[in-house]
Amino acid sequence: MRVGPSCPSSIILIFEDGDDLIAAMSVAAAQAQGVDQVARMHTIEVPDVRAIREELGLSQQAFASACRIPLATLKGWEARAAAA
Repeated sequence: MRVGPSCPSSIILIFEDGDDLIAAMSVAAAQAQGVDQVARMHTIEVPDVRAIREELGLSQQAFASACRIPLATLKGWEARAAAA
């Protein structure tokens, strides 16, 4: 297997023969089943946006404006956090 011509946002893999493809698929299947842990897992802690906003004493509109995000985005974040 080798890396082929690529555009900036992707890499195209070129398989030299069927054996490379089978090996790659075997690795992917093992990872999907949790057998082979080659890939790294990253956990991202999501802050409680509503608590931060309320601690600052800001309305949703004022907080969204200060953060330069759409009000609908802020409402979505807060709604998902409340549902969790």
